[in-house]
Amino acid sequence: MPQAIAFYTGVLDFQLKYPGTPETDWVIDLINGAAELQLTILEGEYLFGSVVNVWVDEVDDLFQKYKSRGLDTSNKTASPVHQGPTDQSWVPVNFM
Repeated sequence: MPQAIAFYTGVLDFQLKYPGTPETDWVIDLINGAAELQLTILEGEYLFGSVVNVWVDEVDDLFQKYKSRGLDTSNKTASPVHQGPTDQSWVPVNFM
């Protein structure tokens, strides 16, 4: 969790929602403006489901800023989404 907090606060501009929260807690809440993100160390049967959507303007500029702060994509060469923003079409799927 300490490494995740360092990444999200040092590279992606998030802050602890509740300053003073121990880095060893099993759930950490982060904020960046109106955006909120929750990190957890829970796994398996203890993990509760979450979905994250991030809406931003100027995603290309943000990606370059994060890379300049240490975002490392070198070990994910087989994953195009980790190499930078990708323009794609999106078609909603009805799962019901």
